[in-house]
Amino acid sequence: MKTVLVHGVFDLLHLGHIRHLSAAKALGDRLIVSVTSDPYVNKGPDRPAFTADLRVEARRALRCVDYVLVNRHATAVPTILAIRPNLYVKGPECQENQSPGLLEEIEAVRSVGGDVAYTEGQIFSSTELLRKVLSYG
Repeated sequence: MKTVLVHGVFDLLHLGHIRHLSAAKALGDRLIVSVTSDPYVNKGPDRPAFTADLRVEARRALRCVDYVLVNRHATAVPTILAIRPNLYVKGPECQENQSPGLLEEIEAVRSVGGDVAYTEGQIFSSTELLRKVLSYG
C-alpha cells in the first residue's frame, strides 16, 4: 500500500486545497493529511482563522482524504519520521519556493525511503482569500 502524506496549514478550505488533495490521493492508495497546530501557524495576526480542530474536521469531510491529524511540531519532520510515507506531496507554490523547513522535510522523507512530488495547477492562497473576504465586511 502506497502512503501519501500532505502537510500544511490549510486554514480556509478552498478549491486549491481540494484540487491539491485530490491530485495527491491519485498518486497513492492512502492519503494522510497533517495540519499545522495553531501555535506554529505563522501567517500574520489573527491567524489561523480556523482552529486546528476545525481544519481537521473540514479535511475529514473530503472523500479523497483517508486520515487527518494535527502536527504539533514546528515542522512536519517528526510526523514524516513517524508515518514514513512513500510520497510527500506539496503544492505548486513550494516547487520554486523551498524554505529551510521544507528542505528539512524533504530530507526526512528521503531518509525513510520516500520521495517528494508537487501537484500542478492554479495557485490559491488562504491568506489572500481571507483578506478579500474581510475587506468586503
